[in-house]
Amino acid sequence: KKTERYLRQNPAAAQPDGQRKRLLEARGDSNRSIRARIEERLKTLISAAPVFICGEDAKTATTEPRSKIASCFDELATRVYSSYAMISGIGGVTEADVHRFLKKDAKLPGIPDTLSEAEQDILAFVRTNEQRGIRSTMKTLTERFEGKPYGWPLGAIDCLVARLWANGHLEASLNGETLQEASLKNSLLNTHQHSDLVLSLAQQFTPAQIRRVKEFMQDFFAVPVPSQDAKAVGEELLFQFKALSSSLQNLLVQHDSYPFVKGLVECAGAISKIVGHPWTWFFGEEFAKQTEELLDAKDSLIDPICGAFRSGQADIYMAARQFYAEQKVNFPFIKGNPAEYDPAGSDEEKLQRLLESPDIYKNAGFKQIKTLRESLEKQLGEASAKLHSSVESKVTEQLKSLRTSDAYRNATSEARQSVEDAVAAFLANAKQERLLPTLSWNFQNFLSSQIPRLYEMLTPPPPSGSNEGNGVGGKPKNSKVVPLHSVKPEMTKTMLETTDDVDAYINTLRKRLLDEIKAGNKVFLN
Repeated sequence: KKTERYLRQNPAAAQPDGQRKRLLEARGDSNRSIRARIEERLKTLISAAPVFICGEDAKTATTEPRSKIASCFDELATRVYSSYAMISGIGGVTEADVHRFLKKDAKLPGIPDTLSEAEQDILAFVRTNEQRGIRSTMKTLTERFEGKPYGWPLGAIDCLVARLWANGHLEASLNGETLQEASLKNSLLNTHQHSDLVLSLAQQFTPAQIRRVKEFMQDFFAVPVPSQDAKAVGEELLFQFKALSSSLQNLLVQHDSYPFVKGLVECAGAISKIVGHPWTWFFGEEFAKQTEELLDAKDSLIDPICGAFRSGQADIYMAARQFYAEQKVNFPFIKGNPAEYDPAGSDEEKLQRLLESPDIYKNAGFKQIKTLRESLEKQLGEASAKLHSSVESKVTEQLKSLRTSDAYRNATSEARQSVEDAVAAFLANAKQERLLPTLSWNFQNFLSSQIPRLYEMLTPPPPSGSNEGNGVGGKPKNSKVVPLHSVKPEMTKTMLETTDDVDAYINTLRKRLLDEIKAGNKVFLN
């Protein structure tokens, strides 16, 4: 070795220069010969040497040195890590496989569906620690099963713990908080948390407790529960309660549109508290005491109210609510005279009470509002048709009266056409009007204001130079058509109580009418 190192460090020494070269070559040949003899001697000694493993003579099937050494180390590992064979089928799993084994009934290669020997050893380790009052953490468990006589890789330990948790044999908590699937996965894969990740034996439940919870779930949610495993039953019940809680909250936010859903407030609050418990809580006495109350709430509140949305009854309610809001102003016209309208005992009052009732879902309330709505729609249809017909008839009569007047006969064709167009426009708008108070007001306004203006349209202004109706400076003054109701007699009294009061009113009214005539105006009587 020294000769070879010298030649590497001094390349010039390897150049041919006579005696030095021959000496170096001779020294190199001697070294190689010595090395070959040493290697051959070692092979002979190793082949013939006895091997002791764990104090026992290990008989090897081969004398070839390399194979003999490899065989001996295999035997050493087998004897030192005698329990490694428990996971011989899952030696290839890694931390990346943990998420698969957090699912219930996950299959580990080479591991039976029942508790394997490896899983039993993990449970025994945790149980022994609990009996001694020692807290089992993922770190202590890993140290135990990575060492002798197990030698299990971390990935296999993680997967075994995940499978035990998924099948309800172990519980895991971090800083006092019980972990669920996602958080447990993160904690298993984060070795920095292993010292705080506490493992404990899951609480075991009797067949009677499991049967009681299954019967409740079938009665309350009407879902089949074939599993006999407590964890599967508890987690399924917790899932159903979470779904119900979400559904109830979605209904409660619609309380402005559906006031009757406020009846769910109390039971929604109770269920929101339930979903905050772990699945093991369902097997305890506290939940058992609440089951009857929950079943009563289901029958009296949850099923009727939630069922109203599933069966379309809520749509009937919303349609009736919109109908009432849109048609409320039209109800006084059902009986004819809005001034005499009295809602007491009427269909519209009954509909209003039902729509505002918090118990509408009881006693066929939705059926009643449907019947009342249909009845009111029919009555409003008849009232609307009657009012529209009356308005059209009276406006037509006014038009006929206009056509027979001297003003119409003496008017220009353009003025006549303007009058005809104005009346036709009013009738067209009246036909489209669905709010009966608006239609009635428009009709009264048409009679009191529009008809007088139509007469004015038919009456031409006095010709220039005419003395008729002269105004200031001799300018012609247009005559107006004044509605009778606008001619107000000036009276100091607000009520006629005697014949003298009547005479005074008539005389004052006569004076006001004469003043209008003298002013060149015409008084429209209607």
